[in-house]
Order: sequence, then structure tokens, then C-alpha cells
Amino acid sequence: MSAYDQLRSAGLFGEEIITGEAVALEMPYATVATRIASAMVDVILYVLLGALTIYVIASNASALSGALARTLYVLTLALWVWIVPAVVAIITRGCSLGKWITGTRIVRADGGAMQPTQSFVRSLVGIFELWITFGVVALAVVALSRRAQRLGDMLAGTYVVKWPRRRISTDPYMIAPPLAHWASIVQTRELPAGLTLNMSAFLRSIKRLDPRMREEQARFLAASAEPYVHPSPPHGTPAEEFLEAVLALRFNVETEANQKTLQRRNAVYEQLRNQLVG
Repeated sequence: MSAYDQLRSAGLFGEEIITGEAVALEMPYATVATRIASAMVDVILYVLLGALTIYVIASNASALSGALARTLYVLTLALWVWIVPAVVAIITRGCSLGKWITGTRIVRADGGAMQPTQSFVRSLVGIFELWITFGVVALAVVALSRRAQRLGDMLAGTYVVKWPRRRISTDPYMIAPPLAHWASIVQTRELPAGLTLNMSAFLRSIKRLDPRMREEQARFLAASAEPYVHPSPPHGTPAEEFLEAVLALRFNVETEANQKTLQRRNAVYEQLRNQLVG
């Protein structure tokens, strides 16, 4: 049995996914029970909000024509069973209230962030399998599919996975001195979520791994991460140092991007506040 097989049999990794570079990774999928609990929370929330919206429309029906009232009812249904769930998933990068409570998230089949078109397709199919059939079709498909996917996931190319409530890692990643020059010129792009989770989990558990398994898994993850950096690290760079450097670089890039976003929001807020005060 290979070191990778031993890691998998030990329960350190979950369901297999394939990255855009055709590299096999592991990411745990959400269980059927978890998906049911998540869906129930979301359905109850949207039903309550939809009922409230319909109540408001009905309370003002006397001031509306019959055709307009019917149009508003149809738009309300479309809003709460299709548009809002899709938009929420886009804004939260694959999450919702139910998924936040159950610690799950929607990702692409390759582990990356779900795209807007995928979210709308997934939500549109959900009208049939979740709302029209009262969840019977969704429950049957989720229970029978290998990754607990419903029809919407299959058609949209998405996948619900277990997701840590906290940040992927709070450990400070360091760039080894021999990689300092390379780190100053390298360009990186966003890693698939599955790859990032695996790299972080590996670095946190390396002291518990058998040396042979540790070396094999480090090489495997390094080969998976290398297509996301340019130029490649210097020849002979230890795989573990490369992995830690990549995570440190991505952390710095994302932190800087978040700070710039926050600065822009604060600038807009100050501009609006000054206009209102003025």
C-alpha cells in the first residue's frame, strides 16, 4: 500500500476531487444528514420571508389592480425560491444560513469557488427538486449519489463540502530564507479551496506522519500547487518549504486585497457621509 493510500485509509482525507490541472486531491463531502439539516434551515427561513412579503402585498391589494397583484405574487415566489438563494450563495462564496450552521459550503467540482452561473443553475433546478416536490426528489438523489449531490449540483457542476468555521489556519506561515529572492518576484494566483485545505492540514500534521508518508504527500501537494505560481521555485527546494511559502504568499496577497477593499468602502462611506452632512 502506498503512503497516499495509508493516509486515506487512516481517515486523514475524504472524497476525491480533481483540480483544473487534473491533479487528484481529497476534500470531505457533506453527509446526507448534514445536507438535510442545512436545507431545512434555509427552507424555513425563505418560507417565513416569502410569507411576510406576500402578507405585505395582500395587505395593500385593495390599492393594486388584479393583474399587478398577481404579478407581484409570482415575482415574490421567484425572488425567494430562486433569485435570493442564488445571490446569497454568490455573495457568501457558497454559503447560506443553513450551511453556516452546519459547517458546509458549496464549491466547484475542482474545489474552487462557485461561479454566479453555477449558483443560478443550481437554484433554478432546486425549484423542482426542493419546492415543487417538497424535497422528495432532492432527498432521493442526495441519498443515492456518491458525493451526496442533488440534481442541481450535478447539472451546475458543484459539490457541498465540510468547511471549517474558523480560518483555514491561524498558524503563521513563514518563507524560508533561501526562498526570499524567489518570493520577491513570484506571481501567484488563487488556489482551489480543496488544495489550500489539504496543504494547510498537511503542514499542521507533519509531525504526526510517518517520514515516508510525509515526504510522499509533500511532493504530491507541491506538484499540485506549482501550476499556480510563476516562476517555479529554485531547483532542489524542499517540498515542505515550498508549500509553506505558497501559503504565506497567498495569505499576504489576500490580506492586502482585503485591506484595499476595506479602504475603498471606508472612502465611499466618508464621501457619502460628507455629502449628507453638507
